[in-house]
Amino acid sequence: MRFRSFPFGIYFNIVLFLMVVVLSSGGMYIFRDTLLRNARGTGMTMAGNYAVEEQSRLTVYSTLLAFGAASIDRRFQEGGVHYMAEWMAMFFDRLQTVLGDDMVTPYIVFDDKTIDMEGRLTELPEHLARERSWYKLAMAHPGETVFTNLYEDFVTGKSVVTVARKCVQTNAVIFFDIFPQNFRFKFLPQTKTGLDSLFLCDGNGAILYRHTRFSVSDEAIQDYVTGLFQKMQAGDFEDYRASVTDLDGENCAIYYARLSNGWYIILTMPYAEILRQADFLFIFLAISTLFFFLFLAAYSRRFVRANALMERTNETVRVLGNSYY
Repeated sequence: MRFRSFPFGIYFNIVLFLMVVVLSSGGMYIFRDTLLRNARGTGMTMAGNYAVEEQSRLTVYSTLLAFGAASIDRRFQEGGVHYMAEWMAMFFDRLQTVLGDDMVTPYIVFDDKTIDMEGRLTELPEHLARERSWYKLAMAHPGETVFTNLYEDFVTGKSVVTVARKCVQTNAVIFFDIFPQNFRFKFLPQTKTGLDSLFLCDGNGAILYRHTRFSVSDEAIQDYVTGLFQKMQAGDFEDYRASVTDLDGENCAIYYARLSNGWYIILTMPYAEILRQADFLFIFLAISTLFFFLFLAAYSRRFVRANALMERTNETVRVLGNSYY
């Protein structure tokens, strides 16, 4: 029994095929990595744009509060509380024109009195205002606009955000109550798969606004966003390859931006959308590699058969030659 080694051409074809596989795999990895890097740059820019849009809205609130606080100081010096209340009723009316009806609910707290948007004075126990977190925050930073996180108002029982500012010359605090349903964005993210999500969160991760396709309960969505917020705070999303599994089981990349008042924009984008071009390339390379393998296999088979036929022919010639001599 004789052992025959494979012809050199077979080894060459095997090495050639392995080189094609390695180069294709390397190219695929580089292309996928490039897509993830580019997607992070784009995603962080988009999150930053949403943050700028919301920041501009907060700046409007701050400007209006600053104007209102300065007006309170001036009107109070000119005519006292009742004169100030009459003028502020007109200011609040114009405020609705600027911001839109019912976008904010403005009030003024002055010692033990509250002035609503109609200019009506209401006597309240002084401790009711002093116990409010926004009141304490505003009193601690006179002349500055302060923002609260989402909390439940004990009067209405609804979740609300308060933007407040203490007057410089008087002991009054002007503030806006903003309900979550009044937060909105002009341009929303939209991928072809419709699997992207946008969240505006306060400094504790509570949802102020959401744009998502999830059809689960509000509590489940809040738990999901709280998890994202905690991971974001821990720095788990600093790597461009970082991802999470969302409530629908989709693998998503996370992009975010921080507002000046400590709120956050969180944007999620599915890997299926980011790597769609990579999937097409993978299918193309896989099919091309398969055809190349089949071609090399067929060529190698013919090469082996031709080589075997040549060896048999040479053997026959040698036998005949030996017989002749």
